[in-house]
Amino acid sequence: RLIVEQLIEGPQELGHYATIPSDVKLLNVSVNDSVCSINLDAAFLNSTLDVAAYIPIYSIVDSLAERAGAFSMYNTDVCRSGSTDPRTMCSGTRFR
Repeated sequence: RLIVEQLIEGPQELGHYATIPSDVKLLNVSVNDSVCSINLDAAFLNSTLDVAAYIPIYSIVDSLAERAGAFSMYNTDVCRSGSTDPRTMCSGTRFR
């Protein structure tokens, strides 16, 4: 949770740029069977940051993997808000 919150807060150093909009809300984080699931609100999908589309996802996955270690986290799901259907909530966002 703390890692994602810090990414949302953005960098404190000059010359570094945010990878996630500061208005994104972290709704939930859970870890189950080596899968870290992150649920962010719709502001994450409506990003207007001047970065490539894949950068926000990669910044989350890379930051979590770096902190957790390569062997303790096998998958990361970044989920859309508002969906309660587990079949579609994280569709297309699983990383290995």
